[in-house]
Amino acid sequence: MAASETDRLIYGHRKYAALHLMLSRLIRHSSTPGSEYIYVTLGGTELRDVQSIRFIDPKLITKVFSFENRKERFHLAEKTVSNLQSHGLSIRLTHGSFFDYRRTEETPHIFFLDLEGICATWGGYDDKLGEMFQNEVIREGDLLLITSGLGRDKGIKEIFTAFSGEYSVLNVTDDGEARKLYRRSHPSFTLFKGLNKKGLLGELQVRCLGCIKYKDPKRFPMGLYGYAVTKGVTNLKKLVNDTNIQYFDMNHLQCCVLGDF
Repeated sequence: MAASETDRLIYGHRKYAALHLMLSRLIRHSSTPGSEYIYVTLGGTELRDVQSIRFIDPKLITKVFSFENRKERFHLAEKTVSNLQSHGLSIRLTHGSFFDYRRTEETPHIFFLDLEGICATWGGYDDKLGEMFQNEVIREGDLLLITSGLGRDKGIKEIFTAFSGEYSVLNVTDDGEARKLYRRSHPSFTLFKGLNKKGLLGELQVRCLGCIKYKDPKRFPMGLYGYAVTKGVTNLKKLVNDTNIQYFDMNHLQCCVLGDF
């Protein structure tokens, strides 16, 4: 059940356990020890991601930029931000879109695109993310985390239509195989489409390092996907089939094989 516009966004423990697990993997495999980051997030009303990441290492959030597009939620978030600022955290809350963020510093960034819906072309996320790459808002050295819904989709016909090019490259025609691939890789498809539209496939390498599925009480099943951005080439087959991608089932607290995600 989705929260109303005036509700505080209280998420369960599985979401934040997934966030910590994914962030640990990204830092372990795609960062320089002790490096500082600027953190950009859809922090919701409580900004619990900010508070928990601060415990891991304050260097991961030397500055925080949080976005909230809904007016009532923005006013709720203001109270949380005021409290965090009183404890010495450099944080700026903006009433607007995550995609409006404009980069002004060379410091590497961690982006947390914490969606309540599906990260796919239906929401225009390929265009929005493509523009962030094109404008060098997201660039080499950055880390990207995306949450996306697993409980609902548009149906296999619309999935095939939306990602027909990707399925063609991957030689996928079977409905069952296509749905499994969609479930574990649709944010990767979306990132690939965004890069492709902007002609950036030969300039940046986006690597998926992990996928975690989780479901908190009274909420739809979700997936958390972690990406590292480096200089290089993004190849669709490697992006979705890389043997270094790890899969985890937070509901059962165990790693899972690709076919069980």
